[in-house]
Amino acid sequence: MVRPIQAGHHLKPYDPKDALVERFKFLRSKYFWALVMSYLTLIALVLFYLSRQPIYESSMALVLPGTGSSSNFNLDEVGQASSQTKSAYGSSGFSPRVNYKEIIRSREVVNRASSVIGIDERDFKTPKVKLIQQTSILEVKVLGETADYAQAKSAALYQAFQDRLTELRQDETQRHFDSVSEVLDNYRSRLTLARSAIIEFQERSLLVSRDQWEMMTTQLTEVQEKQMYLSAESRSKEDFVRQLSDNLNISASLAGQAFVLQSDALFQSYMRELDESGKQLSEYRSRWGERHPKVQAEVNRFNKSKALLRNRSIELVGQQSAEALYQMSLHVSPERARLFADLVERYADLQGKKAELKDLKLAEHKLDSTLKIFSREMIELERLEREAQLAEAVYTSAAAKLDASKSDVFASYPVVQMLSPPTNPRKAKSPSPLIAMAVFIGGFIFITLGFLVIWQREFILKKLLNK
Repeated sequence: MVRPIQAGHHLKPYDPKDALVERFKFLRSKYFWALVMSYLTLIALVLFYLSRQPIYESSMALVLPGTGSSSNFNLDEVGQASSQTKSAYGSSGFSPRVNYKEIIRSREVVNRASSVIGIDERDFKTPKVKLIQQTSILEVKVLGETADYAQAKSAALYQAFQDRLTELRQDETQRHFDSVSEVLDNYRSRLTLARSAIIEFQERSLLVSRDQWEMMTTQLTEVQEKQMYLSAESRSKEDFVRQLSDNLNISASLAGQAFVLQSDALFQSYMRELDESGKQLSEYRSRWGERHPKVQAEVNRFNKSKALLRNRSIELVGQQSAEALYQMSLHVSPERARLFADLVERYADLQGKKAELKDLKLAEHKLDSTLKIFSREMIELERLEREAQLAEAVYTSAAAKLDASKSDVFASYPVVQMLSPPTNPRKAKSPSPLIAMAVFIGGFIFITLGFLVIWQREFILKKLLNK
């Protein structure tokens, strides 16, 4: 539909300049120049980012073994000692990976690593540590201006970390040793007192050791056994002497007198002379008659020997005992004389056995009395020895455990192994062209949409209100 031209309205002639001004009218808009400045700023930021000094990232992986170890050993007649290294993950209260993460990031480790490679500690940025889930692996990343520099910083950080762990382990061991040494000194003092008590007891008592008591007991047993044997032997000899006395018709008292004669040397010589004469006379009588000259001569010799024996008997045992011995008619039977000599010999042997038995009874009484004293002292000595053995067992076991604990240096700070060494990055981590392109595209879209919304806000609002 064509609009009619109103009256009084004058048509303006066509001017090309006006058309050109109308076409570039937007150049005078403040929004246009703001949009241009935003694009230029975005481009400047991207170019500034791309022109920065390259930064390289070196990474390494550390692993913590998850198993523990234990050892147990016995000391004969002393005690037992054991050493156990628990797994680093045996407690739910803490995780060694988290502890190690903080140690790696600590200022102490970073300062030491920076001094290793000779840079200022402020130029050594705090490393990034990542805990790999469901593993015992720590991933450590270190930044540097060049690839080799980043790798060197990563190696220095690992060495500083290991040195710090060594210091912490040594400090823990020393603190543990100081605390246990005080207790060990108390155990040593108790052991010294127990041994001193034994020495003091041995100085003031008869009993020195258990071996002495056992030896005394053995001696008493041997004396008693020997005494029993001698008693039986004495009874046997006493029965023999009694029977022989009955056969010879002499009393025990007379046999005792005969024992006195037996101990006399001169009497024994007369006795041997009488015995030899009796034997010779018996031999001659078996050959010849009583009237044979040799028999008569031997009879005279026998009678002379008997007379001398009688006279010596009177001198030694008196007239009565001598007459009793003489009335035994030893001259009638040389065999009877030999039996009497045997009686005297057996009686002497019997008296010797009785004397030995008496000595054994005296020794038994002395040993028994001493053993009673030893038994009382043995109770006290055993008590002191038990106390000393207990003190020694406690001290030795504690000392062994202390020595064993010195080898358990990885209880609180587990051993760390390098799973993968520090890498030498092939390309820079920053600036990244992909990141710059993404930022530029994102910024361009965001600025463009933003200005479009601001520029056409009236039109947009009308559309929204009409709805």
